[in-house]
Amino acid sequence: MFKSLKTLAAGLALAAASAASNAAVWTQTINPNPDVLVPPSITLNFDLTTAGFNPGSDLITGFTFTMRTYDDGSDPWYAPLEFVWADLPGLLADIPITGTGTSSSGTSILGAFVLNVNGTLTATIGASIGDFMFDQATLTATGVAGPSNVPEPATLALVGLALAGIGVQRKRAAKK
Repeated sequence: MFKSLKTLAAGLALAAASAASNAAVWTQTINPNPDVLVPPSITLNFDLTTAGFNPGSDLITGFTFTMRTYDDGSDPWYAPLEFVWADLPGLLADIPITGTGTSSSGTSILGAFVLNVNGTLTATIGASIGDFMFDQATLTATGVAGPSNVPEPATLALVGLALAGIGVQRKRAAKK
């Protein structure tokens, strides 16, 4: 009985250590001055490490990419037919829109993976039909900030697995 309580207490301590992490938001805005005429397409390189994200200890669980564009006014007769797009990592994050304005995209698994690995994300903005002015783009990532004294999730999982193995081994020894 006493040995089971020790294993339970160790498991609870492990859970408390992993829960010590805090929810966090990292944001970066790219706002060229003056605004940029598209086409040609432009590439935006976001780096959330400059916003405090620490790859390896922090975890991004989702992100939103928002861009703002407007018509350049050079061709008003077909402005409603202009086609603006943003290409982000993964299929679910791309933004195809007709016309201009503010548009957003949700999370893609590949985009979240790339952000977690190195804290960066590359987006390409372009026009298939017509031209427009690129005003700004914002990347907002949400997740969990891990304090420097909390081990990485893989380390916590290995410690938990080891504790479970010790508990099973002791249970088998007690039966013999």
